[in-house]
Amino acid sequence: MEKNNNQEKLKIEKEPASFQKALDEIAEIVAALESTQTDLEKSVNLFKRGTFLTKWSENYLNKMEEEIIKITENE
Repeated sequence: MEKNNNQEKLKIEKEPASFQKALDEIAEIVAALESTQTDLEKSVNLFKRGTFLTKWSENYLNKMEEEIIKITENE
């Protein structure tokens, strides 16, 4: 069971390849959660993954904003 939990955590916390891929996956997760076909355990794991991706995306956007500020300050 411990090994299974670790594998699931790795899937949930896997960083996306790009910002756009994160957004695409979040959209897929929302659609799956809105579906009445998803069981409770899968829904919880999807929610965890969506939360991870949302936080990752927010951090990514913050980094990009910092870069833009640095660029515009140096002009």
